[in-house]
Amino acid sequence: MSVAWKFPDAPNTACFTTTEVLNGAPIVLVSHDYEGDWQFHAASNETMLSSVKIVCLADMIRRYDLLAELHGLPCGWGAQRDDWAGHWERFKDKPFPAFAEQGYYLEDAVWLSRYLTDIEPPPAAVRDALPIGACVKRVFRFAAEDGARGDGQCERMWVQVTGIDEYEAATAAQSRTIRSMRWPAMATCSRSTPCMWQILLVNKIERTRHAQ
Repeated sequence: MSVAWKFPDAPNTACFTTTEVLNGAPIVLVSHDYEGDWQFHAASNETMLSSVKIVCLADMIRRYDLLAELHGLPCGWGAQRDDWAGHWERFKDKPFPAFAEQGYYLEDAVWLSRYLTDIEPPPAAVRDALPIGACVKRVFRFAAEDGARGDGQCERMWVQVTGIDEYEAATAAQSRTIRSMRWPAMATCSRSTPCMWQILLVNKIERTRHAQ
């Protein structure tokens, strides 16, 4: 590449796009989701399984050099514009997963500890001061938030704190700290079956498009 590589991700990082983009359509929506995946979308809603393509990040930057302006876009953020000539407008995605969108949500371990003796969350002072790089165990529930509880709905997985994001809470005039996390165990599981991974990928892209 003719310019210095500024992205924290390696040039050969796999990212997701569609046939329409690779055929030359302008990219008007970029997503850098909480799992760290990059998505590049054109204006249409082309998200059929056959249209999803996996390309390396460097190839996308080579094709569309204006994407280089987004090298500092954090995980959990996106950027959009009206056309080729427009400026990127950055926006923050919702910080927490929801069952309707991701197919799971994160349980409240403090609440669960009232009913399960083997769950012992650390004190609030420890939880609020977790440093980047710390590993914590989270409880994922694969059922609707208000759905009836049953066996086999939850799974405990270790995640790593990968960033700290300060933002103004929408419902209170005070600053909250949300920590972005990485759960490689889930990613590895999804990618171990290519067909299922592609279906999950299409669902992820559709959620990103329809959220706008």
